Amino acid sequence: NVKILHNDKIASGKIENLFSYLEEKSMFYLVLSIVASSMLTLVMRHSEGRMKSKTGMLAANYVICMLLAAIFIGPGNLLPKTEGIGPVLGMGAINGFFYMISLVIMQQNIKRNGVVLPSVFSRLGGLVVPLGVAIVLFSEIPKTTQTIGSVLALLSILVISYEKQQTKAGAKWLLFLMFITDGMAAVMSKVFEQTANPALSDHFLLYTFAAALILCIAVILYNKEKIGLIDVIYGICVG
Repeated sequence: NVKILHNDKIASGKIENLFSYLEEKSMFYLVLSIVASSMLTLVMRHSEGRMKSKTGMLAANYVICMLLAAIFIGPGNLLPKTEGIGPVLGMGAINGFFYMISLVIMQQNIKRNGVVLPSVFSRLGGLVVPLGVAIVLFSEIPKTTQTIGSVLALLSILVISYEKQQTKAGAKWLLFLMFITDGMAAVMSKVFEQTANPALSDHFLLYTFAAALILCIAVILYNKEKIGLIDVIYGICVG
């Protein structure tokens, strides 16, 4: 009995260490996500007035993202004959649309509202909108911390929207538009998580970036934009 209790204690300790490890990893990835999002905003801010083609910069960004996703998947497995690949392609295409539109809107927001507000609204949209959709579509019950966080986020949006020192009404609407588009991109990830094969998560990202790239190329061809080396460099940094 003593030996059994000793083994149980060791097992319990291992489980606690595992949970602690997962929490630390989650926090680590959360910090990385915030840093990456902030760096993206700063790079796009620095690119203002220096580029020939903003869409060209976005296209270069998505080329890099596609390459990284393809590396994770493996060259011989980009379009697997796996059950559920069709819906994943469709969800990736829709998500790619939101990805491309959200970055275009972010470019305009940085130009009109600076760096801080677009970054804040982008993060808020990615948190609040998916939570609302999860409650409505998937009947998920938010945790107390999630509820408090969402209420505080909505209150902060109301405060900003009525702030007298803000510039123009059009600039405010750009912020809310980015809030929605960034939120919808996060919603598609939630839809994938709930309905698709989790083994295809990297493929979902690959198809998302591919769809966004195709949209960028279409805009470049339609507007007959000329892409400069500086556009490619900034695109690589953003990617």
